[in-house]
Amino acid sequence: MKILITGATGIIGRKLIERLKQTENRFSEKIKYQLKILIHQIKNNNFKGKGVEIIIGDLLNLDSLNQATLNVDTVVHLAGLTHSNRQNLYYQINTIGTENLLKVCQQNKVKKFIYISSRAASNNGGAYARSKLLAERKVEQSSLNWVILQLAEVYGAGDKEAIYRLVNLIKKSCLIPIIGDGRYLLSPVFVDDVIFGIIKAIEKDNIFRKRYILAGPEEFSYNEIVSLLLKIFKVNKFKIYLPLFLIKFLALFFYIIKRDIIVRDQIPRLLCKKSADIDSAKKDLNYNPRKFEIGIRKILNSGGY
Repeated sequence: MKILITGATGIIGRKLIERLKQTENRFSEKIKYQLKILIHQIKNNNFKGKGVEIIIGDLLNLDSLNQATLNVDTVVHLAGLTHSNRQNLYYQINTIGTENLLKVCQQNKVKKFIYISSRAASNNGGAYARSKLLAERKVEQSSLNWVILQLAEVYGAGDKEAIYRLVNLIKKSCLIPIIGDGRYLLSPVFVDDVIFGIIKAIEKDNIFRKRYILAGPEEFSYNEIVSLLLKIFKVNKFKIYLPLFLIKFLALFFYIIKRDIIVRDQIPRLLCKKSADIDSAKKDLNYNPRKFEIGIRKILNSGGY
């Protein structure tokens, strides 16, 4: 099976490639994976000698996408823009970029298209969420056999994710800032469980044009997550609740000075209602994510965070 992975330079992409290569080495008599990756710049090429074919290009360049999808069986589309104050870029990269990739996949008769989306994809979650929703619609309208995987809040995936930043605050700061009242719900999912779900979506031949949520097995308010982490680290910290109007003002200020410290659409993305229903993923993908506390302790025991 020849697989193209976009967004391969991110943590999830790198872990997915590593796991697929491990699977090939252990079970080569059953499944042979030939991996291609689409990367934006040659300086991001950390895959030399790792048994992958590298295509330099981007989602807005149809020629590079055509080259990347030639003779490919399955595409795993991870690439996307997640944090920007230039809201039109979300649409350009996440929606138009996905539409471009779908176009060449159909031309080159790709057998399966796996789109990595967000459970925040909606009209109520800001520019990023809308761009992902529109991209999902493009996927659904295609003639391909597609699978949409909507990810919850991934942790264990590097220093850009929210849980990492919260852990860092708990370890280093006396104050724990909380946006609004802290009652909004999250369903954190360990990165290894996400990788498991993606690989199952690749392997399963009986899944046709379906969507799944890859979330953790529990829903927590943000307040509950903070309390649980304080318990794990055995510390007491003072919580300071920041009014939404203040956060919105700060986001506008950083937008004016062209700094992406807080981007404007992060606020509606955080507060919008999201489904945490993983029953279909459990049934079809044998998805069984670990509890948040178990995942956090695994990361800590391995020297992470």
